[in-house]
Amino acid sequence: MKELVLEPVGKLCRAENARHANVLKQAHNHHSTVLKQWRSLCRLLTSPRSAWADRNPPEVHWKLSSAETYSRMRLKLVPNLNFDQHLEASALRDNLGET
Repeated sequence: MKELVLEPVGKLCRAENARHANVLKQAHNHHSTVLKQWRSLCRLLTSPRSAWADRNPPEVHWKLSSAETYSRMRLKLVPNLNFDQHLEASALRDNLGET
């Protein structure tokens, strides 16, 4: 009796759990792709030569590109979109508090 009822139900549960995990992964991948496209479009529309350019642009910070030549040389600078000055960390280090 056990193999007639519990085994098919267990098999269906595992299949449903796998399907649900697959749907969640697809939704996450779609969401991250759309976010990447939106950020790219936003950068395009607000670039320095665009109609919606910031007239008082913030300071641009640069980093070395991750692309290398066969000699392992990095040949160009790219904008660092995730730059952080670590002001809070240095203030805590110097015992000045967080603000």
